[in-house]
Amino acid sequence: MSGTLQVKTSEFEFGTETNPLVLEKINTPRPRISRCVRFNPEARNSLEPVSIDFGKFRGRKERVYDIEQIFLKNLLSNPNLSLNALRLAIWMVIQIHMWPDEQQIFIISHSDEVSSMNKLCIGHPRGHLAIYLNIEFIDLLPKLKKMSINFTRTDVIAALQELHDFQYLTVTEVKYENSYLGRKARKKEAESKNRAQDIKQPTFLTERCSLVCVTLTKQLYEKNFSGKWTPTL
Repeated sequence: MSGTLQVKTSEFEFGTETNPLVLEKINTPRPRISRCVRFNPEARNSLEPVSIDFGKFRGRKERVYDIEQIFLKNLLSNPNLSLNALRLAIWMVIQIHMWPDEQQIFIISHSDEVSSMNKLCIGHPRGHLAIYLNIEFIDLLPKLKKMSINFTRTDVIAALQELHDFQYLTVTEVKYENSYLGRKARKKEAESKNRAQDIKQPTFLTERCSLVCVTLTKQLYEKNFSGKWTPTL
C-alpha cells in the first residue's frame, strides 16, 4: 500500500502542520545496547539505560567501503539479536534499500485510526520546521510475506523494538501521544507530578501499534563495529 496519510482519533488530529509528529531522538536511552560492556563500560555497575555515541568508537578498517555491507556486518556480528530482528533488518537494507537518516513509514496493521487521506507531517510547528513526508507508505506484513517471512503483527513490533533497543534504528510510533501537542501534554503532566525523569525514559512500542516511522542509524553504515557486540549482561 502506498499513498499519503492523515491520522485521526475520535478526539484528536495530528500529523498536520499545526500538530506534527515529533520523531524520537537518536539519543533516547537504549536498554539492550546499554548492556554491551564494550560500548558501555558502566554496564557492570549500573542498570540505567543509556544512549551510545558511536562517534566515540573506532571501527574496523574496510578494504572496500560499501555502506550496506558495513551495516550488515554490524548486524551479523551481534550475538544478541534474535532471528526475527535480524531478518527484518536485512530485509530493510537489501530489499527496500533503506538509507541512513531517511524516514520510512511502515503500516503494521490497518485500523479505524489510520486512513489514506493526507500527508503525514513531522517536525515542529514553529519556525517552519514541520515538513510533509513525500514517501511511500509500506504495508509491511504483505511485503514480508512475499519474501516468505511470515511475521505476525506481534513479531514485527517485537523485532522493531529489539532493533531500536540496540540502536540500529530509531522507531517512532505514529500516535497522538508522539505528536507535538501530545508530547507537550505528557511533559507538562510529568513536571506537575515531579517526575521529570519520565520524559527521558526508553521508547516502547505499544501492543496496539499500527503505524511507525523508522530511521536507520547513520553511524552503523559508516563504521564496522564487529567485535564490540558482546553478549549482553
